[in-house]
Amino acid sequence: MANLYIQVENNAPVNHPAFEDNLIQAFNSVPPNWEPFVRVEQPELPLHQVLVSQQPVYEKVYGVWTDVWSFRQMTSEEVSAEQYARAQLNNALVLAGIIPQPIPIPVTIL
Repeated sequence: MANLYIQVENNAPVNHPAFEDNLIQAFNSVPPNWEPFVRVEQPELPLHQVLVSQQPVYEKVYGVWTDVWSFRQMTSEEVSAEQYARAQLNNALVLAGIIPQPIPIPVTIL
């Protein structure tokens, strides 16, 4: 994987990361105001969590610039909408014969 760098001015990132090869091609070396950057892919979210933004922010973490993804707990309305959408999808997949219809489990009440 190629090394990435991000331009930094006044301790703040400027624009987006660039590949080391491109910087060397443009400037003959990595300029001093460009610092190492580590790309972090969008994480798999825990159940009932949503991203705050579809784009990460760039922050310096333990001395290295990186993507930071923020997420939050879903509201009760969002949870209900997600559950409804999943039920609708499941019903459509059953009707299309893509997944089998659930078999009812007999329950004995004592």
